[in-house]
Amino acid sequence: MYQCYRSTYEKKFDFITTKIATNNTRSIRAHQRVGFVEIHQFTDALPMDWSIVLWHWVKS
Repeated sequence: MYQCYRSTYEKKFDFITTKIATNNTRSIRAHQRVGFVEIHQFTDALPMDWSIVLWHWVKS
């Protein structure tokens, strides 16, 4: 899914971000395998903990 997203948008954008509930370890591992890295964590009002992850597409 994300490879399709990247091929569609990488000419317009350098990266993609999303948020994942920190208790959703399956999703966190799947995003890490694609190349996402965590850039921030926060707790919402519920309270639920979240991880904001980024996949940087620009080749250096």
